[in-house]
Amino acid sequence: MKLTEIKQMQREEVTSLGVMSYCSHDPAAAFLRFNGKSIDTYLHFEEGMLSRRKKSYHFPLRSIMACLHISKTNIEDVSALTMDYMDNKTFLGTSNNYRRLVGDYIRENLRVKPEQVIRGVNHHDGHAYSAFYSSKFENAAILAIDGLGSKQRTHSIYIADRRHGIKRIFSQTLPGIGELYTLITLALGFDAGEEGKTMGLAAYGLDTADPHFAEIASELEGRFNGFVTDYSKQVRRAPSAELKLKLDARRLKEDLYEGYPALVAAAVQNELERSLRHLATEIKKVTGEKKLVIAGGVGLNCVANEYLVNLEIFNDIYVHADSGDAGIPLGLALIGLEKKLRERKYTESEIQGILSTFEYPKCGFGTHAMPLKKDHKKLLEQIGVKTEIFDAKKIAENIKSEQIVALFSGEFELGPRALGHRSFLASPLTSSMKAVMNSKIKHREAYRPFAPIVLQEDFSRYFESKHNQHDRMLYAVKCKTNATNEIPAVVHHDGTARAQTISEEESQVVLILREFKRQTGVGVLINTSFNDNDEPIVLDEVDALVSFLRTNADILILNDVVVRRTDFHDVSNALNILTKEQSNTKEEYYKKAIGELLYRKPVKSLREFKNESIALSAYHAKYRKKNEMVYDLENGNYEGYETIYIDAHHVEIMKELALISKVNINEILKKCIIIKDEYSEIDEIDISKNAISFHYNLSTIIRVEFNQRFPNLQFFYAQADKIIERTLNIDNDYQDVLETYEVNGNKTINEFFE
Repeated sequence: MKLTEIKQMQREEVTSLGVMSYCSHDPAAAFLRFNGKSIDTYLHFEEGMLSRRKKSYHFPLRSIMACLHISKTNIEDVSALTMDYMDNKTFLGTSNNYRRLVGDYIRENLRVKPEQVIRGVNHHDGHAYSAFYSSKFENAAILAIDGLGSKQRTHSIYIADRRHGIKRIFSQTLPGIGELYTLITLALGFDAGEEGKTMGLAAYGLDTADPHFAEIASELEGRFNGFVTDYSKQVRRAPSAELKLKLDARRLKEDLYEGYPALVAAAVQNELERSLRHLATEIKKVTGEKKLVIAGGVGLNCVANEYLVNLEIFNDIYVHADSGDAGIPLGLALIGLEKKLRERKYTESEIQGILSTFEYPKCGFGTHAMPLKKDHKKLLEQIGVKTEIFDAKKIAENIKSEQIVALFSGEFELGPRALGHRSFLASPLTSSMKAVMNSKIKHREAYRPFAPIVLQEDFSRYFESKHNQHDRMLYAVKCKTNATNEIPAVVHHDGTARAQTISEEESQVVLILREFKRQTGVGVLINTSFNDNDEPIVLDEVDALVSFLRTNADILILNDVVVRRTDFHDVSNALNILTKEQSNTKEEYYKKAIGELLYRKPVKSLREFKNESIALSAYHAKYRKKNEMVYDLENGNYEGYETIYIDAHHVEIMKELALISKVNINEILKKCIIIKDEYSEIDEIDISKNAISFHYNLSTIIRVEFNQRFPNLQFFYAQADKIIERTLNIDNDYQDVLETYEVNGNKTINEFFE
């Protein structure tokens, strides 16, 4: 190819769409455009904000649609559609162990060509790219740490710089601290995704002298070695993640604040911090980097983040504001762009220069990026509600008199936390306001703190921290005496607050803050996300009106107009009208997305897909490994091994299957050496013998991390297999997909899996 042709190619536009491949609890999509000189467009939508379903597990079709519509791009013209993977590097499915849902059917029928699709990107790589290129760091070490990533990875470590890009230097497949934290969260009676509740509850257990704390903390301690943080003693790995510890179920029902649950929460928070301290120390020692970037769901633990900062292992730490899985599509879009630029013969330094033109927005995207546009003023006229012009002085007076204000202002929030554009605001001056907020607005547990938003100039008056990156609510900073005395509503039980600083003069929240300070002498307000409990943050004006009426806030600011609850003559009727408008608009948008993004003539019907998928997933999950073991027993396939490494669980299964297949297994059992399915047992395996292992955890650990050490060892379990349970029956009854949560808004994801 001639140089002139290469240069012409380089001037062409490159677009990149990032989407999580498998069914995520936080589905989202991100879009980037390189215009030939720099990345000039970034769009990012969470599916829940468009569907109004939190933790929906939907395929992000609405989010893809929004990105493409606003960028004026057809799906067929996107240069790269990049997806990560869980077990299998496939575009069409997640693994054998997960039932394929309607989202998988949608993905099968997306109107994209094979050359557009980039598959098989590591999940943690998506986290790493999203965080590093959002930071301002020229070079850094990166820690991607969460519950579970591709191929059972629980944390990965990278080195990165703006000249050579990102290089992964380690990945762990052992059960990690993120998975343990989630399982403890579930044991405490919370749901997956509610790890923040455990973090909030931990404050009540940390200040106790209860002797049981040391006992529980000891049980949770992982075993550390270099970059390895091993929790296989406490956790059986996914896809059948299970807590091995026998927590006292009876005592878990005690009073949350004073009893056993608070001790358990405190112990796992303590262990998280111990684990991060070890990893940070090792990362610094091995890489020599002075700065650290953190991404992955664990990065949302603001208490642990501040703890790491205070250790001063690194000169600077950047935590990605959208550290959870909803933030991964940005990283995937960056990876897709990188790959397409490489195909177009850009040099590595040129590619890194282009990726470094990416600018992570301070809050979100402006009104130009609002996908569902409705004339909310006409709706207000329809329900007969008068409005008034926004006046910061009046709003501050209302807040001072302990009224609660819902703020909808311009661009929407990017990430899971309120950043002053989709917020409930209230006075922090009295400790009773926390209870008022919970009663009127959030309807949530009293131990969960409310965060403060503070003028940058007043941060040091109330809070102290060893760094100044507090614009995204990612650190639980220490409260000073002034905070305890003047703004008690935002001081948590442990004397911290998840403070957010703000200084932009033009924003409405700053105008309100400055006026509140003029009237009270305090430049701080309670700031919590504009949504009811178990609802996504509001996206558009109709969402704001519906959420405002469902909660019991006193005032709603809709950009330049103000609505007061007392001006609604019939709240029930208004809510009914607005809810229908919201539902109809979102349904129309989803239908439009299906029409524009999918092939009109699918290869198979939805019913065929559903029947096939349920049958296949049932077979793989319940029958395939059982049938494989029966076949091996009947055909003497274990006779050729000198040793069979097995645990007690699989011995019982083998005996049960031997009865079914009428095989005498006495000779096989003589070869069996029973060892636990834990990392600590790895030294019990004789590397010289021709052997097979029936261990579920060890098979992955050895295959990925120690394969060369055991050249003669075979494995019964493949990476994506599901462990055989003692109960071998299966219930073949199922509900029609069209009656499940994905279509019927009254149903939940749990009902589908049941």
